[in-house]
Amino acid sequence: MVDALAIGYAIKDRRAQLGLTQAQLADAAGVSKRCLWSLELGQNPGVQFDKLTAVLEALGLELALVAGDAPNVRAQEG
Repeated sequence: MVDALAIGYAIKDRRAQLGLTQAQLADAAGVSKRCLWSLELGQNPGVQFDKLTAVLEALGLELALVAGDAPNVRAQEG
């Protein structure tokens, strides 16, 4: 499972690869610099989905859902 910190590292690494400052990325994504700063530190796990996707889109990244085992869900036998 990916957590907020792992997403934050991915955002920060990609921003660095592209040579963008936090202010430049925040402006491109239409979010506040504080929001971006919190995302990069993994301190904003309750961030609005549209803000997260705007940042990812500005970086050329996408969020993917992959089916896997649910940790607390068990199939009931019949």
